[in-house]
Amino acid sequence: MSEIIIVSDALELRAVEEQHVPPLHQLVLKNKVWLQQSLNWPQFVTSVEDTRKNVQGNMMLHQRGYAKMFLIFEQEEVAGVISFNQIEPLNRAAYIGYWLDEDHQG
Repeated sequence: MSEIIIVSDALELRAVEEQHVPPLHQLVLKNKVWLQQSLNWPQFVTSVEDTRKNVQGNMMLHQRGYAKMFLIFEQEEVAGVISFNQIEPLNRAAYIGYWLDEDHQG
């Protein structure tokens, strides 16, 4: 069952799933130059299979509670990613990382 966090009428967070691979991959490609200004990993995304492997790894970490990766949806369109990384099980602390499609910023 999908994990969805409703933020507002137009905005929600959806736990990443296999079905999200194609739109997420397209969003990464669209924002690759911009993302590479501050992140190292976009340069290594060259195929949809790269995105699929990342999603599958994050789904496993999500299920085990070690990390939680959500896609940010605005009006049913993928607009970015937010993730809670290196979750400490005892105190539930985590590092938060996110990025938004350049067109959705501001």
